[in-house]
Amino acid sequence: MIVLETKFFPLQLDENIVIRDRLIELMGQAGQFRCVGVVAPAGFGKSTLVKQWLDRNNTRTCWLTLDRSDNRPGTFWRYILECFKRGGLEVSGLFPLLQNIESNIQALVSGLINRVGTQPEQHFSLVLDDFHLIQDRSIINSITFMVDFAPGNLTLVLTSRNEPSFPYARWKVKRFARVLYSADLVFNSEETRDLLAKNLGLSVESTQLEQIIHTTGGWAAALQLLAHGSLPKMTETLDEVDLSRALSSNRRDIEDYIAEEVLDDLPEDLRDFILKLAPANRFDVEIANAVRDASDSHEHIAKLESRNLFLIALDDHGHWFRFHELLRDGTLHYLKTRFPDLLREYSQRIIDFHLGGKHYIEAIELIIELSAWERLTSTLEDIGNNLIRQGYHLNILQALQQIPEEMVQKSPKLQVVKLWCLFYNNQFSEIPPLLKTVNKLIGKTDLPASLRLELDLLDAYMARFSKDVERARSITERVLSQLEDSSAPVKSLAYFGLGNDYFALGAYDEAEKALREAITLGKLEQRFSTVKSSLGLLLWIYQIRGEFIRALDLYRQVDVWIKSFHKDDPEPKTISCWLNSSLILIYTEQDQLEHASGFLYPMFSLIQGAEPLQKMLVYFVQGEYQRLTSQYEDAIKSLDQAQAVLEQNIEEIQPFAPPILATKAETLWLMGATSRARMLVSEIEETATKDNNPYRLQKLFEVKALTEIGRNPEQVLESSDRLEKLGKRCRSSKALALAHLFRAQALATQGKMEETRPELVKALSIGEQNDYIQMYRLSLNSWPFDISSLQQDGINQSFLEKVIGQSGKQPSDSQEGETESRQQHADSTPPDPQPASTADTEALPELQEPLSRRELEVLELINQGLPNKKIASKLSLAPATIKAHIRNIYGKIDATSRTDALAKARQLGLIR
Repeated sequence: MIVLETKFFPLQLDENIVIRDRLIELMGQAGQFRCVGVVAPAGFGKSTLVKQWLDRNNTRTCWLTLDRSDNRPGTFWRYILECFKRGGLEVSGLFPLLQNIESNIQALVSGLINRVGTQPEQHFSLVLDDFHLIQDRSIINSITFMVDFAPGNLTLVLTSRNEPSFPYARWKVKRFARVLYSADLVFNSEETRDLLAKNLGLSVESTQLEQIIHTTGGWAAALQLLAHGSLPKMTETLDEVDLSRALSSNRRDIEDYIAEEVLDDLPEDLRDFILKLAPANRFDVEIANAVRDASDSHEHIAKLESRNLFLIALDDHGHWFRFHELLRDGTLHYLKTRFPDLLREYSQRIIDFHLGGKHYIEAIELIIELSAWERLTSTLEDIGNNLIRQGYHLNILQALQQIPEEMVQKSPKLQVVKLWCLFYNNQFSEIPPLLKTVNKLIGKTDLPASLRLELDLLDAYMARFSKDVERARSITERVLSQLEDSSAPVKSLAYFGLGNDYFALGAYDEAEKALREAITLGKLEQRFSTVKSSLGLLLWIYQIRGEFIRALDLYRQVDVWIKSFHKDDPEPKTISCWLNSSLILIYTEQDQLEHASGFLYPMFSLIQGAEPLQKMLVYFVQGEYQRLTSQYEDAIKSLDQAQAVLEQNIEEIQPFAPPILATKAETLWLMGATSRARMLVSEIEETATKDNNPYRLQKLFEVKALTEIGRNPEQVLESSDRLEKLGKRCRSSKALALAHLFRAQALATQGKMEETRPELVKALSIGEQNDYIQMYRLSLNSWPFDISSLQQDGINQSFLEKVIGQSGKQPSDSQEGETESRQQHADSTPPDPQPASTADTEALPELQEPLSRRELEVLELINQGLPNKKIASKLSLAPATIKAHIRNIYGKIDATSRTDALAKARQLGLIR
């Protein structure tokens, strides 16, 4: 047998190669493990890493690059002996055993082990490159025997595209083995930056680096293609146009590499499986069997898993999977360029399966990829309204924008779908002209009665938009009377409309009844968006009244339904402005700043392209958050932005406007600009005679009293009386608490101590029932008695401790530091969670459903402060999968945000 000498040559490294120090360290020192495996698909830099490890260690290298002809025991072991011979080991006496290798294989391996053991002063590293080509069972068993009995001066190093069937579990327990996988080999940002600098002399910005990593997936082959493709033609720095062009070119190179080096190299059955499932964004065994018209998909999935071939599990149960974007895009490119008819056929099969299984969003995405506009039109006509009810209005609106406009104009049903998309996306100004067109068309077309009723309701909403509240109510009540004998699922919409009408009129009791009915009916009608919107406006009313506990109880109750609504389907990317705004103000008032910030940050995404009402609310709640966290200058800026939006759209959004100017006056007072605060209060009072909005009046009376404390006790008493009357009329606990608090302060200023204490006790009693904290901290000043002694009057000690905190104190050095910390808190990601407040530290019940192993891993990484993208990279999962795990964690421990989850996880002992 002629031995091919080049198979013994180790890989030669380029001088500009990036040294993977973190991976070399993971592989351990020579002799630390008996077996080191590097398992990943093609192009992950396995051989390069092994050569770097060899260069770092004092070891005698015995390198063998395997090929398919080595999958025979005689050939394999001849090359192994030749390999050791070239490594300086005397093995000539073992060659005769190759004559009858089947009988002599254990004797040969034993002899080899003994010979290595006779040279303890010299360490040997046997490198078997491309071990995935070895399938022979006797070879694998003999290598297992070698590792089990290897001397301390021998390390077996394997590179493989799939995990060999060695007893790795046993070896790991005995510390015999260390295995690195594709997730370990992915280039991180620092390594990527080094690669570009060493190969090209390029310095890239952080945002550009993120784009490069996102496009390449940190895959070594993709990065090398990028470095030796378009980028060398660049200058030392990259502009966005050049980078975009380079990444686009790189994508094509990656797709070609996958076609030539990955797909063509696969066994035919696995290549066929990948080709047929590539159009699917995700799949399970059922989908795979249906698309392939077979029953063995579970076996093929197991094979792909064993090969580490870009297959990503989407759950812990091995139910749902997807291909890595690089493999999927490369495979789709492969199909488009070589077998376009097959791509259409496979896609149609997957679409049919998704539609039959009611996975509509995934079906629609695939239809768009095929540019099958007629099918998309008929599909949206059939199920568009139903999907909008489920909260997918943004998805449907984007799908409608793909259809040629002339096709949309010919379909009244499609235009009705578009109307509701615009409605739920708050694009009210675009609705009237389209509604007018649709109303003309329906005379020529037979529409279901339910669609006609929906158009009537849209008429009512447009009447509200133009401030014709009476006409809106008249239309809505007529529709409700027609619905008594109808099963059309639109009653919740009607009650939501009535809730808006009553809210705009300041009739909060009637609004509450209508919105509660909308939530109840919305659940029955499966209207996700209506339930979420109704809940948001109802919580806004509760936060105005100061019914915080009631609001949070309702939120948690309905949120269980919201989170369970979509089950296996993707969750809509929607944010309820009313809902988030309410929770921000409630949690901030309760001094739960991490909770509040968790709802605040997502709202910034609404600013771009938002309707005026949304913009105003976002700026307002941001200003309130900043005010209550002592960021006064920033609060003034945010409130000025909110007021500017209001003034530009006064006719449209005035009925829903919060007390922006009064909040600004309070902020000025807190800053010490008392004269400006009082001047602004006077300006507000001049126009307040025409304003019957309870929220704005409540805030005005509050600020009027606040700015006169210690200066004009009679004025404070007058404002307190007005707050009390308003509180009783509108059932506002917050107004009543403020009335008693300010009255106590005015009486204390007048020296009426016997009357002061009972009023303060009443104020704190209401606050304790609703967990008010910030209100007292910002209002309490100096009292003629020890506040903590009020527990004798029935006020809970823990509540008093929270309230006393910083009440009425001028900022000390330490508090100024806290103010600075809070400023940073608003400008960046939330700080590490603080210990939960007393209200949150009651013993939680044991989990009805324990967290899975993967969920615990995700939770621990959240605890380390990692964002979703880094968690996904660390666990080699898709970002969407991480989001799904986080949703599951929230549901299991009843959390509403990351910080809430961390606090509750600590209480449950899940993390430290």
